[in-house]
Amino acid sequence: MKTRCAQSARRAPALLAASVLASLLLLTSCGGGGGSSPPPSPLTVTTTSIPEGITGQAYSQFLAASGGKKPYAWTIASGSLPVGLVLLGSGYLNGVTSEAGLSEFTVQVTDAASHSATRPLSLRVVEELVITSPFEPVSWLNEPYTQTLEASGGTKPYTWTATGDVPPGLTLSSDGVLSGTPTQYGHWVFNIHISDAGPPVQTVWHSFDVVVYKRLQITTSRLPAGRPNVPYRVTISIERNESYHEYAPTITSGSLPSGLVVNDFSFEIRGVPTAEGTFDFTLEITETTRVVQTASKALSLTISSNLGRNDSPATATPISNGTFRASISPYSDPVEGPAFPDNDYYALAANPGAIITVETLADRLTPASPLDSVIEVVDANGNRFTTCRPGDDAYGLFDRACLNDDIWVGISHDSRLQFQVPGTGTDPVTFYVHVLDWRGSARPDFVYDLIVSGAN
Repeated sequence: MKTRCAQSARRAPALLAASVLASLLLLTSCGGGGGSSPPPSPLTVTTTSIPEGITGQAYSQFLAASGGKKPYAWTIASGSLPVGLVLLGSGYLNGVTSEAGLSEFTVQVTDAASHSATRPLSLRVVEELVITSPFEPVSWLNEPYTQTLEASGGTKPYTWTATGDVPPGLTLSSDGVLSGTPTQYGHWVFNIHISDAGPPVQTVWHSFDVVVYKRLQITTSRLPAGRPNVPYRVTISIERNESYHEYAPTITSGSLPSGLVVNDFSFEIRGVPTAEGTFDFTLEITETTRVVQTASKALSLTISSNLGRNDSPATATPISNGTFRASISPYSDPVEGPAFPDNDYYALAANPGAIITVETLADRLTPASPLDSVIEVVDANGNRFTTCRPGDDAYGLFDRACLNDDIWVGISHDSRLQFQVPGTGTDPVTFYVHVLDWRGSARPDFVYDLIVSGAN
């Protein structure tokens, strides 16, 4: 027994040493015991690609790395950046470049322990997207218009859109063609946007304006006859642009009757003719502001002492568009009247479907005329048409009798009608405007202007 115990006693220190060693190993494997940290993971550049740039625009991009021992320091190991860009030591790539193209380079990151890692990268710079079209700012009312817009830079294909006040009748296609037929004249301002296919997707816009002009036209085609030594006054009707444009009317061939002139500003042929006869002449009007255009019309004017009365459709005075000064009575009637009560008839023509506006101006003249006018539109037999609406109605149907006494009851004794020419086809329809006094009176001082628009 002594011998066994002695052997056990001798083994005890060896077992204890083994146990302590095992405990130390366990502590070390568990991070205990105050041992040193494991070595850091390998240094790696984790940025594998960078976004594309645009010439003329600021570029910025941070490069990233992992592992190693911070702080990091970045450099370009080989190749070169686009001109204008720099790589800071912090890994910040920034600047503005004016050159498009592909640049290939290798970046290097170095940690605090002088370990390094590299990564090859490339950077593509595309041209800045720019609208380059020399825009055509003028178009014409009711005439076809086409403008193909152009751009440069970016990545094709482009997509075009328009916002704002695009002239009515025009549309912009997605491939950049502005086209159509303008239906309203005026000055229109709108924005045109373009986006490219990217990357990066670029979107730019530019403000454009288009002025839709009317073609200058003289729409008066027939002048009423006048009497010698009696005041004559007719205002020529023209289709024109804004009233502040400058216009210059001239007689380019033939001549007006002696005593008559054409006014530069009002387009009136006025005066007191002194000689009888039929006078043929050509009136030309030139627009000299913004756009230069010219319109002309061959006209004829008769001055005669034997005109007779125009008091029936059969003896109606032929006229067209314009403003015509008249009175409800031949000048031979006595002023104190109504010895010979009178009616005035005017013969006009227009195509089926045309809308004609006729209006009297008497109560609103300066000084006011005592005429209390009534107007109606009739056929050759004196039958009243029923395709009218009141002169102050802009939206009603043309389904009323063509008769008007006062435009505004209790406010003005002047009259106005809007007449839609009946029928189909293309042949002009002749109709007659009848002007009379509401009281049935007629005197030479019952002066009025008859204003007509929309006729042939």
